[in-house]
Amino acid sequence: MTDTTAGQLRPQPIPFDRGPIWFTSLALAFGTLAIWQLVDLRQAVLFLIGSLMGLTLYHASFGFTGGWRRMVVEGRGHAMRAQMLMIGVAAIAFIPLLTLGNPFGQPLVGATAPVGVSVLLGAAMFGLGMQLGGGCGSGTLFTVGGAARACW
Repeated sequence: MTDTTAGQLRPQPIPFDRGPIWFTSLALAFGTLAIWQLVDLRQAVLFLIGSLMGLTLYHASFGFTGGWRRMVVEGRGHAMRAQMLMIGVAAIAFIPLLTLGNPFGQPLVGATAPVGVSVLLGAAMFGLGMQLGGGCGSGTLFTVGGAARACW
């Protein structure tokens, strides 16, 4: 931070790399168009909404395991309250829709199918990513347990 006038500190803009933003935007646009062409518009819109929600949670550094860890180790419950609020809002939104059974002309049923190779590969990729990213639930609980024993 530098002082340019009247003795006040002014924050300097943080430079950021625009390359990842362009790459992600193009990937989302390409993925949405590809799903629209290969499947239908509804699935493409769902893909886009899910991707943007994921980016929002990533940008906000909102993670489920991190919130639990901060509550146990540091005593800060902000993330836990946000999680409980999200669960409450989801329940308020979805319980009436599930009760209707067929809102908006679409039946609400669970998507069940046999486990295939894609599910096994996706689960392995998810687990590897969570371990590498430090967000694995079991690893977090192990870390919290170690910290809790050391602190208490």
